[in-house]
Amino acid sequence: MPSRALILVLALVGAACGRPGDPARAPAPAVTLATAGELARGEVEPGSYVVTFRGNALGAVKGFGSFASEARRHMELLARPAADTRVKDLRYITNVDLRDPKDPDRLVALDPPRALRLAFSAAGDSPLPATIAQAEFGSPEAAAATLADWERDGLIWFAEPNHLSRPAQQVLSGETVNTYTTMDVWWHKRIKLVEAFNLITQRGITPGNPIVAVLDSGVDAENTWLKPQIWQNPAHGVVGCGEDVYGCNATEATKDTYGNGNVYPYTTKNHGEACPGTTSQDKSDRSKAESCGHGTHVAGIVAAVADGSGDTAIGGVCPVCRIMIVKIIKDGVAADTSILNAFKYLTQFKQSQTDSLVRVANASIGTYNRSRAIALLISVLYRAPNNVLLVGAAGNEDSMIRSYPAGYAEALAVAATGQDDAKAIYSNFGSWIGISAPGGDAATGAQIYSTVPGVQGRDKKQGTSMASPVVAGVAGLVISVDPGRSAAALRDSLIRSADPRLYAAGFNGTSYDPEFPDEGKTPLLGSGVVDAEGAVANDRITGYTLDGNDTVQRGCGTLPGEPPPPPLALVLLALAPVLAAAGSAARAQRLDRVDVAA
Repeated sequence: MPSRALILVLALVGAACGRPGDPARAPAPAVTLATAGELARGEVEPGSYVVTFRGNALGAVKGFGSFASEARRHMELLARPAADTRVKDLRYITNVDLRDPKDPDRLVALDPPRALRLAFSAAGDSPLPATIAQAEFGSPEAAAATLADWERDGLIWFAEPNHLSRPAQQVLSGETVNTYTTMDVWWHKRIKLVEAFNLITQRGITPGNPIVAVLDSGVDAENTWLKPQIWQNPAHGVVGCGEDVYGCNATEATKDTYGNGNVYPYTTKNHGEACPGTTSQDKSDRSKAESCGHGTHVAGIVAAVADGSGDTAIGGVCPVCRIMIVKIIKDGVAADTSILNAFKYLTQFKQSQTDSLVRVANASIGTYNRSRAIALLISVLYRAPNNVLLVGAAGNEDSMIRSYPAGYAEALAVAATGQDDAKAIYSNFGSWIGISAPGGDAATGAQIYSTVPGVQGRDKKQGTSMASPVVAGVAGLVISVDPGRSAAALRDSLIRSADPRLYAAGFNGTSYDPEFPDEGKTPLLGSGVVDAEGAVANDRITGYTLDGNDTVQRGCGTLPGEPPPPPLALVLLALAPVLAAAGSAARAQRLDRVDVAA
């Protein structure tokens, strides 16, 4: 684990890159082009851009009988850019009013270009329609020239590369209150899960069956311990995703749909199949193979049927929840457009559709690249009318750099702890973290057992990918007893009721609660460890006070494999004798760079 000296160095670097109270950063340019480095590292889809066009009329947003008719209408409105000979393909994703939700304090979270900031100011309460689409270009030069022309002609609000988020690489693989009590699972005890069940029983509450969307690599709906927990769509194929019996495969969008119903785990050919595995030493091949079981393991942490005893037992945090499978990972990565398609799918389930209302979504994926379009849709889902709380994994680089989608303003970023209640050695940290949860840590001898593909599949994994669904499961449990709680109130109750033992002497001490000049102490692991009993009770404030998010971005903090900027290099050089001894042990156990959270 990093020494206090190292944490303070990283904190100072974070201060240089932006701390609460710093002057506002300059607005981002309207058009952001993929860099040579991003292309070389495989961080973007070559030639593919997410473009937010200026809408023609708000009346075009509503009143469609199907996604196909909605897409056709908006493609008519996009006739001019679609006819541009430099564009290989243009596909409509969704339409949104930038003034809804109306919250000036949150506009900065979208990082809008100057033209959009001025439009916000001039529009007042008037609508600002926008159309989000995927544009494909034949070359970087064609993309740059076309997007520049569209910006000059006032056709777009902003455009950005189609970034790719990656599923995490693992360090190691490997019904009733009484059932959970006798199981004696270490991470259940850390979050006071049995106490939460007892509280619900004592209060005579009959929990509902909320739906938690798992945005991941697909889920095995035939796994013995997941099969009873999988949501089944009572009206599949009607909201724009073909034959979405268990959910939507958002990686297979067409011009008329935003996906299909093939949500079985990536690299398998159907539900009930075990992952094929790989003997390849190629990093890309291993990443693809390891993503196969990722979504099923995450889903099991949320809601698997309880089975077994001891540390090898499985049992979901929210046994009354149902899992909606939303597949966003293909070829080992999740493209921004797949994530946008997934969010579009979630918007189709409104408050009036009580049998299919999604209130919580888990995304155990991550990238350092920020998408304004994704930030916009998260904000819309979070506020009205859906009230969806997105819970995201903080990432496994042992870094302060903000990872997305967890790092967006309306998401809840989750760091990981081990069995000893200390920060897991791999977990990211920073004042952008909202909360922590058990994610396992091989260094302390305990990982998280859950379901994996195959009828009888189960295995152990560790990572912030495992910590995030712990929090998503607690959120689902809260919604099961209080379905009227808004996303903002749900997020607040999870943070307020957390157990702050992370900051007690003997655990992480003050290393993750450093003193910043003129700011006092700043927690770097969120408000504490998620507390299921406290969140359900919603009558206590125990969590550590969170007083702001930093803006540590790429080039700040630590990022294995990339040279630090000159200021950081100078600081590290000056403190090299102090850090050498403490850093050697941490380096020996540090993970390879991973961009998605397990």
